[in-house]
Amino acid sequence: MDAQYKPIYKQAAALQHKFHDYSHTAAHDPAAHLLRNQIHALTKDLASNKNPHTIENRLKVIDRQLRQVQQVNDHSMFGERSQSRVLNPGQTNMLRKNFQSMRMNMRHQPHY
Repeated sequence: MDAQYKPIYKQAAALQHKFHDYSHTAAHDPAAHLLRNQIHALTKDLASNKNPHTIENRLKVIDRQLRQVQQVNDHSMFGERSQSRVLNPGQTNMLRKNFQSMRMNMRHQPHY
């Protein structure tokens, strides 16, 4: 693994574990499955030194999926707040901020 990716890889691996801890009760939820796969693919991309643009695109997909989970938290069919089966609003916000920070870090990588 490229030395410049190491800190980002460690952050991605920590977030992968955190997501697993948060979503253990929603193991069969389709949104949880998609997010789990994308976060796993992110750590693989970093470990195999993929192009920074490829990694940034993966981070965009993760952010988009987290935003969808957040929308489920904010709206229900009846206009009242509902709880996502995957993450609570605080967990969603924390994960989004961390993945957005990683995306900004990717933009500062050489060969971007």
